[in-house]
Formats: sequence, structure tokens, C-alpha cells
Amino acid sequence: MADAIRALPASAAEPLKASFEFLTVGSKSSDALEAAGMRVSTAAPSGSALAPTLEARAAGWKATGKPVVFFCAEKRLDVIPSTLAAAGVPLREVHLYCTQPLAGAAITATVEAALAKADGAGGARDGPTGADPAASTADASAVIVVFFSPSGVRAFAGSERGAALLARARAAGATTHCDGPGRVVVVAFGATTAAALCDEHGVRVDGVSPSPDPAGLRKVVEDVCPLAVACCAASTATGAAAGAAAGAAAGTS
Repeated sequence: MADAIRALPASAAEPLKASFEFLTVGSKSSDALEAAGMRVSTAAPSGSALAPTLEARAAGWKATGKPVVFFCAEKRLDVIPSTLAAAGVPLREVHLYCTQPLAGAAITATVEAALAKADGAGGARDGPTGADPAASTADASAVIVVFFSPSGVRAFAGSERGAALLARARAAGATTHCDGPGRVVVVAFGATTAAALCDEHGVRVDGVSPSPDPAGLRKVVEDVCPLAVACCAASTATGAAAGAAAGAAAGTS
């Protein structure tokens, strides 16, 4: 969303400065709006966290007879629209960007390249031709894979190696610590992504970032793997890169 805001031409941004008050989800969106000269009255970490503010202000908005404009992606959660609908506030939805998945082969190649990089940094050994696709990580240091969106989860799962790693994580179940060689530690950037891992793939995540920013991600990684430097070595960063690459392959923002 922040990229979409920064991409707005001046001719579109100027009317927004004069006429709109913004309530945002995520600090990057609010920072981008403020940098563009927009007025941000509320910044919440999630749609659920913003809902009470929407409910509190709904009567005033409804009295104006004007719709609340909801800038979003074409794939979005229903929390904000349903909250406003329940309060009788009209809504106008404007899609600022859309997710464009790559072809299956391109997703697979991207995920394979990221996992190969993680293997190399973690000291993993490639298995023989025809071996278990996850075998090259079996004897390596534990790998932390971070997922940033449900579409990133689906892209990762669409790769043979990614599916094999998710199967290993599913078989092991969730843990509260980084417990050694071969461990696949799964971290989600938010509750929606965690739900996709659980509901669609049966994977219990090891941790969920408490806030949608780098500090929150660092905290959850430290929580699930307090000995990250000694136990996970360079795989912490490169394992995260694998999940990030999967999200990029899915066209997430």
C-alpha cells in the first residue's frame, strides 16, 4: 500500500490533501501518507485494531451522508467493510493495486533459488538426484522461514521444495525454541498469514509477529529462537529470504 501511495501523481494527491482525513492500517502506509502531506488521524497495526475507532466514529460519518472511501488491494480482508456496514456507513472501495501471481514455473524457480541460498549459508548439503526435496536441509542448521502474506504461503507451497519443507514443519508441530539441526521454524508476519498456514496447509506456526514492522519480526524470531546466532547461524536471514522470495514471487506488496 505504501508503494501505491508513493506512486500517486501530484494531480491525484493534491485533492486528497485538502479533502481527506486518513485512518490507516500499518505504519508504512501512515508514514507514506504523511510524507506526501496527507493528514493521518489514526494509525492502527491491523484492521481488527482499527475497528473500534471506526465504530466510535460511525455515527458522525453516517450523518454526513457521504461514503467512507476505502483504499485497498483487490484482495483484502472483510474486517473494515463489515464493521462500517454493520454501522450503516456507506462505503466506496477503491483498489490501488492488485496481486499478479507469476506462472507456476517462475514461482518454483524463485523459491528453489532462495532455498538453495539458504542451504549454502547454513552449511547444508544437497541430496542426490531423486532424493527427498527437503533432504538438503535435513542435516543443516535450523532454518527460519518467514511468510509475509497468504499469497506468499501459497506460492511457497507450490514449489516442490517448499511443499516438502512445509510437510517437515507440519510433522514436527510448533515449538517454542529453535531446537537444532534440520528444524524448520515457521514464522508469520501477521494473524491472517498464520491462519493461511494453519487452515490451508495444516502447519502450526512457531511465532506470529506482534506488529507489522521489522521490530515486531525481530522480536518474534528472537522469541522462538533465543539462541538464533549460535543455533541458526546465517540461516536466520537466508531462511527469512526464502519466505520473502515466495511472497515476491506471488506479487505481494
